[in-house]
Amino acid sequence: MLIKKYQIRIVLSDCNPSSQKVNAMVDLSEDISEMLPYLNTALKGLHYFEEEKILTVKRRGRLITFRPRQIALTKYLYLQTDFKAP
Repeated sequence: MLIKKYQIRIVLSDCNPSSQKVNAMVDLSEDISEMLPYLNTALKGLHYFEEEKILTVKRRGRLITFRPRQIALTKYLYLQTDFKAP
């Protein structure tokens, strides 16, 4: 499976809008739901919710959630000068 296009959105935290850490949302052009069960089997520490087709993992204090057409990362340290659009 090849993801042809994606778009990154930076979203302020609802509970703390003045925080230096934000959420990053990656909207995907392709549906990755068929790949999620394989990732869950191959990698350790992931949690797959079959009915919802959602895969989650916690790494370095961040929750990473894979949905069929979106990847969400919490507590992303965003420095405007460091961000470059693809």
